[in-house]
Amino acid sequence: MKLKKIGMKKIGLFLGGIILSVNLVAQTVEFTLNKALVVGCYNAHALTDITKKVTVVMNGEKATMKYANFNCKKELEYLNFGSIDAAKEAVLYFNEKEKKGFIIEKNEKIIILAINSEKFEIASVGHIDKKIAKTISVESENQLYSSVFANMNSVIAQGKAHAKANAKAAEMAEKMAKAPTTEYIDEYGISGVYYLSKVMLSTANSLDSRGYASISDERYFSQVSFQLDTTKRQLLIHYHEGKSPIEAFIDGMVVKGLKTGAANFDYLPFSIDNVSRVVEDKESGLNWNDKTIQPLEKDVYIINYGGYGVDVALDCSSAKSRSEKDKSMEGYVILGKSKARVEEIYANPALFQSLYIASCIEQCELYNRCRASSNTLPVETLKDAKLKAEALAFAKAEQANSTRNEKVEYAYIAGKDWNYTRHIKTGVIIKRSIRTITIVKIGVKCAYENGVITQNYDGAKYGPSIWGGNGAPIITDCKEAYKYK
Repeated sequence: MKLKKIGMKKIGLFLGGIILSVNLVAQTVEFTLNKALVVGCYNAHALTDITKKVTVVMNGEKATMKYANFNCKKELEYLNFGSIDAAKEAVLYFNEKEKKGFIIEKNEKIIILAINSEKFEIASVGHIDKKIAKTISVESENQLYSSVFANMNSVIAQGKAHAKANAKAAEMAEKMAKAPTTEYIDEYGISGVYYLSKVMLSTANSLDSRGYASISDERYFSQVSFQLDTTKRQLLIHYHEGKSPIEAFIDGMVVKGLKTGAANFDYLPFSIDNVSRVVEDKESGLNWNDKTIQPLEKDVYIINYGGYGVDVALDCSSAKSRSEKDKSMEGYVILGKSKARVEEIYANPALFQSLYIASCIEQCELYNRCRASSNTLPVETLKDAKLKAEALAFAKAEQANSTRNEKVEYAYIAGKDWNYTRHIKTGVIIKRSIRTITIVKIGVKCAYENGVITQNYDGAKYGPSIWGGNGAPIITDCKEAYKYK
């Protein structure tokens, strides 16, 4: 009996809500066969082209069978197709291309399979103990596995899925980043270790010797460490000990809001830099570049890298998903300090949606406050009753044909004087335009919208006013909004 354990490594991966535990076990096991197995050496005599010993090297989710005689040596690689009998601890290894396979029970007994006319049967059996090997037979094992063989096509199909999942997990385990060991803290409680709802892949682009772009340094990671740097207004995301972190920044408007008091660290989104590294979901190919790290609840964040949408009312009073697809978890990754909470939210789409919609509303209110604090109401500079009336009429007509949920209150002129446009060659005036401001009410909030009125010039007189349309609403303080009415 020969049984040698070369090494063992175990890793747990959280893949799409399912935890896979991958045992990267390296074992070499030698079996003595009860019935001689044909090796298949070229030009060998039938009497010598046999063996009664096989060696199986199991390495993670793969296995290699080796056997030999005086004529030659043979070896073939198989994939672990998973358990086919839990009571017997029987695991199937299969090579789909060669249509060959074997079953190992408890790492002690081997059943080598043969396929004749698409029918599975046993070619030989063996055991790590020579004495026990003499007591087992092909006939008795065929009877014991008859029900499995009758349903073998289904077993193979399930095994392929098992092998694919475990091959993916094994690849991830091989390239898994070394979790950061440095502990980061800050006065706002943002820094710290965060667990991900999905395993993500980080790659670095580099140039090869010929100057062509190539992908290098692939690393999978399922947890990160946040490091908030308040002096630089940035968030460093450490995913691998010793590697440069992923960089994210506080949006410039929010930075101004922090200075004016319109924003605080209780709810603070970050924008991911699109230069430092590429982080992607390998399944979809979608990445984190230019995406937002958005708070979901205390100590939990979300990255919507799939481009799924939530429509938020202009006054931030309500929000809803655009479609059923937007409610799925496919294009989102959740990051949280509690692994249990991350798994709970990921496994409950309804809970996730309620938290995400509430967060989108809170984010809308944050940006509105920041805009209001940094964008002061433009001054009324030209008191022209006729133009003022025209601007109001134009704005109301536009609103009547708009889907915006807002009410036009009044309009005024913000341009000090007309801006004249001249012909590029002759220098003759061809038109003039002036800036307008429309005050609107969006729910309980007030906003102003920039507009423009233009009048064409025919060489003698200016024509009727032409409306250029209003821009996006900019939230402002309601006390200020009515000062020019």
